[in-house]
Amino acid sequence: MNMKAVNEDMSLDRMKSGSWAVIQSISGDKKFVRRAAGRGFTPEAALLVIQNFGIGPLIVFLCDTQVALGRGEAKKIIVRRQQHECE
Repeated sequence: MNMKAVNEDMSLDRMKSGSWAVIQSISGDKKFVRRAAGRGFTPEAALLVIQNFGIGPLIVFLCDTQVALGRGEAKKIIVRRQQHECE
């Protein structure tokens, strides 16, 4: 998969549906960070935002799995937008 950085760091909740990103950091208490890591949310992991309507949960594709996240959780995950070869 060929992706290049667009140098836009932002929280995951601000990413649009169909956007690719690479996780830069995760904030929050130890319990949240541990749970997120167990679901594949680790620095340098690539993900695809499948659904983000701006309200309600987000759905992302990460580590060959679709994962639903609440908006509060998504705000704690900082990503760098990537431009996929198909964009």
